[in-house]
Amino acid sequence: MAKLYFRYGTMQSNKSNQIITTHHQYTTQGKRCLAYTTPIDSRSGYKE
Repeated sequence: MAKLYFRYGTMQSNKSNQIITTHHQYTTQGKRCLAYTTPIDSRSGYKE
């Protein structure tokens, strides 16, 4: 059964680090994991 986790909090509350750590843990255990961000988030420098 699939599960959906939603992380939210104030700025500088370690949300991104928690998501990256969880993704790494799941993939090393052989589990599938997807992480999404909003399309208006342009901080990474990626442009469509």
